[in-house]
Amino acid sequence: MIVSHAHRFVFFHNPKAGGTSVRQAIEGLNDVGFGLWGADPSQTGGAEVDRAHMGIDEFAGHYPDLWETVQGYRMFCLCRDPRARFLSSVSEHSKNFGAADLRFTDPATGRDILFHTIDMLSGFAGAEDPRLMADIRLTHFRPQHIYWRSGRDGVAVEAFATRDIPGFLAAVSDLAGTPLEARHENAARSYRLPGPLQRLSRSGALRRGLSRLPGGTKITGALKSRYAAKTGRGLALDAKDEARITDFVQDFYALDYKTWPLADRPE
Repeated sequence: MIVSHAHRFVFFHNPKAGGTSVRQAIEGLNDVGFGLWGADPSQTGGAEVDRAHMGIDEFAGHYPDLWETVQGYRMFCLCRDPRARFLSSVSEHSKNFGAADLRFTDPATGRDILFHTIDMLSGFAGAEDPRLMADIRLTHFRPQHIYWRSGRDGVAVEAFATRDIPGFLAAVSDLAGTPLEARHENAARSYRLPGPLQRLSRSGALRRGLSRLPGGTKITGALKSRYAAKTGRGLALDAKDEARITDFVQDFYALDYKTWPLADRPE
């Protein structure tokens, strides 16, 4: 998240809703004296909290003095169709914590990863389950409404759909007095690697090790450009699978649908 005292605004970073695309444009406006990202239990009462993705009331609870200071500032968040966000979150979770990275798997294996994740999440009593909320590994599956809806009186957050990132940046540009633009991130891309590379890609340790080597990021970037799938994320899903995904998302994120902040409801 971003807090700017100079320009009097707060940006709550809803994960998998375009925040990465805008971060490079606005992170330089953060001026609280420290970065609001990563976990620092010494600042959050011993709890391991992903400070980049704190909800409104979490921020107020962990940083009461800073919360008091920002009263009267404009507050913003981005929101995304819950189903599309969920699929992106599955990909992110598999990349960081899964036995295989969904982006590099064949369609059938990708389907297995997706439904294994749904089965795992079905063990929680919805996205608001305290066990899920407290698990930093599940940050990307938390509900969206915590970024636009507060249990505190008088809190108003301006929510922009991800398709209206230019509108959000225009609002911040007005506050900052300078034009801001975001680069587009292709977080949902999938890759069709040849056999040997596909086997190597399944090892998270190898992927992380390569990224730390000199020139490693350049190498992986070149491979991604060469083997990017032409049709985006490919999963072996039939109509029954699609219906199951939709039913799960609508149930698991019921409060997001119920409290959707935009006039045009998500599809």
